[in-house]
Amino acid sequence: MSLSPLAAPAHPTLTKLGGNIGAEIHGITLSPDLPEQDIDFIYKAMLEHKVIFFRRQTLDSSQQEQLGTRFGTLVSHPTVASAKGTNHIFELKARKGRAANTWHAT
Repeated sequence: MSLSPLAAPAHPTLTKLGGNIGAEIHGITLSPDLPEQDIDFIYKAMLEHKVIFFRRQTLDSSQQEQLGTRFGTLVSHPTVASAKGTNHIFELKARKGRAANTWHAT
């Protein structure tokens, strides 16, 4: 039996992207009700690679916050209000050439 090119692998896989940080996870469709082994896989990948990517994923704000709680207590941005209708989501928007990296708080 062959898998179609779009079929997810039976187990999640990880591809290292950078020399020191960054990896892409395949085979997990993000949702608040992921099995504990997928949460563990993601968490360990974050600890090791610091930045992880998931391609072609769609979560609404509520689902994103619910998924986030699976990794620990969420903390709102200390100086910027959360996006309307959310408790912890901070939207990054570049305006008039302003770099998106100006969101960092010290």
